[in-house]
Amino acid sequence: MENKERFKFRLRDVTAALVVCGLMAALLAPAVAKSREAARRRQCAENLRAIGVALRQYHDVHGTLPPAAVWQPGTLNTLLLYEVKRFDRTVHQNWAQLLLPYLGRTDLTAQFDPRQPVMAAANRAARETQVAEFTCPSDNFNGPHNLYGFQPWDDRPPLAEFARGNYAINGGSHSIKYLSESTTQSRGESMQLALDRERRAFEAIGTGVAGINHGFRLSDFANGQSTLVAVDEVRAGVHSLDMRGVWALGHIGSSITWAHGVVGDACGPNNQWERSDDIFDCGRLHKAVGSQQLEQWGMPCAWYIDHSQEATARSQHPGGVHVLFVDGAARFVGDDVDRGLWHVMHSRETPAEVLEGSGTDAELVSEAVRPHPNLLAEGEGEPPAHLRVPLAKRKTPPAHVGVPLAKNQTSPEPFSEPAAGERFTNSLGMQFVGIPAGTFTMGVPDVGNDAPAPPECPPHEVKLSRAFWLGVREVTQGQYQAVMGSNPSEHAAGADGDEPRDDFPVENVTWYDAHEFCRRLGDLPDEQAGRRHYRLPTEAEWEYACRSGKSEPYRWNARRPPGDKSGDAAGIEPPLPLAPVGSFPPNAFGLFDMRGNVWEWCADWFDRSYYSRSPLTDPQGPANGYLKVVRGGDWIFVGEVCRIDYPIMSPWQRSPFVGLRVVCEVQDQ
Repeated sequence: MENKERFKFRLRDVTAALVVCGLMAALLAPAVAKSREAARRRQCAENLRAIGVALRQYHDVHGTLPPAAVWQPGTLNTLLLYEVKRFDRTVHQNWAQLLLPYLGRTDLTAQFDPRQPVMAAANRAARETQVAEFTCPSDNFNGPHNLYGFQPWDDRPPLAEFARGNYAINGGSHSIKYLSESTTQSRGESMQLALDRERRAFEAIGTGVAGINHGFRLSDFANGQSTLVAVDEVRAGVHSLDMRGVWALGHIGSSITWAHGVVGDACGPNNQWERSDDIFDCGRLHKAVGSQQLEQWGMPCAWYIDHSQEATARSQHPGGVHVLFVDGAARFVGDDVDRGLWHVMHSRETPAEVLEGSGTDAELVSEAVRPHPNLLAEGEGEPPAHLRVPLAKRKTPPAHVGVPLAKNQTSPEPFSEPAAGERFTNSLGMQFVGIPAGTFTMGVPDVGNDAPAPPECPPHEVKLSRAFWLGVREVTQGQYQAVMGSNPSEHAAGADGDEPRDDFPVENVTWYDAHEFCRRLGDLPDEQAGRRHYRLPTEAEWEYACRSGKSEPYRWNARRPPGDKSGDAAGIEPPLPLAPVGSFPPNAFGLFDMRGNVWEWCADWFDRSYYSRSPLTDPQGPANGYLKVVRGGDWIFVGEVCRIDYPIMSPWQRSPFVGLRVVCEVQDQ
């Protein structure tokens, strides 16, 4: 009996111990999982840092960074290789293959035959090899179980298979599609395409750190090396048809990020817009996996696109992605990073002053991009579940240009208000008309655009509390020459191509140039005597003037109807040539070319979500930013169901189809 009681007590002790162990295990499980993920993240970042060292060593040896990919036309008749879908004929080496010797993988280097396309049989063993240096352990789709299969036909097996990868070199912030600028569409950034038919040579150069068949020197980068992204983390494709995340395949989405700035609908890391990535075979991928499943996996792509031309950074980490900067620093950037910041830190053309911080890695980009805590010393803390990245703290444009923010319309400065429709001409012959104060609904979609307003950019009521003088016409080349002493315009000749025409709109000016023109115009003796000051219109003023104060949607057609004499150009095909200012009928406010001729700079910084929080009265735009608003129609959103902001430009950029008109403020006596 005594032994039986002892056994019962021991059984209870064991049971209690098991319960305690179970509870402890349950309590510790999240911590263990967190610790494992932290280790995986550290390895992911360590790989990036190793890639950074290899990029430097490659540059030391070759004098340039490696090209993003090597494409060759072979026996094809076309040199427009970005349109070719038979990658098995055109794609040879890529940056990752070229870095193998500098990553200590000479064994794998020897297995590639660079004289043949990467999909040639001779390269099979190498391209199917899983490479630890190109693998982020957090990606559960990256493994031997999930090879990419290039399969141009439904009824045949793949022509070639590839191991996955998790790092892609930064090709640029805009689409690889070659789209020329026009009065239909301004584009501050576009791919540079170089074709040499005699040598059968092709180059596609974006704004990033590597082009197709083109390698850059470090000295080519205007952006500081600590603020320019070299390599983005990407996810392995979720199906054998999904070409994203393939280390040895030199194509967009596979080992190159491209077109993920604000001029594309894949803007920002882990973008979940259902059409964000544009990749080859996305339509078949949707059929094989299902659109809903792709969204659940966080890997959307445009089902109607069959070309690889746009892909953003992606990861399976909560809240963001790792990126490698040119200086070798690996950083973690949150999914909610300011889109303007994401855009400019992927452009080698960004002036270094725009993103300069205190000069230390820990305060990179004025603390806008923070080091991931797990990249620091062991035990310094875990990252939050969602690492929030604030806007940069800088409140003004770069100090070296001395450009202040637009004047606050609601300030008590004693400027007189014109009567509605009142006109005057300044000393330079520029005509102005009085635009009345009023209230309207800003951001109303055009009738005929077949797209609702994006949810983050809702139509909203705006009150302009004061009347203002606005230029009847766009600033002309003659007026700009008279004030600035030069004419930067590309369209400096008349329609017949013979004599220069002073009455053509000035273009090819930066936002800083436009602001400086306003300052110098106001400094002219006759303008000072008249107490007249000049500035660019706010975006709200510009749209109000374009709509003639009305809130009704504008009737818009994507194709120009026969016999159209309106001169409207924004978003309308075919493009119109530039014309002398005032060549077409004015709107109800008496303003010419609000929807035609050149596009026009506004005073405002750009932020897609600003419409959702802008004040009712006299909105001035965001307090800070990286990109400026350009307008050419009463509704700004013109691309891909309004997720693409083609006209938006950095203030240091110029376009042969972007000019300006100005506001005059007359100081009270």
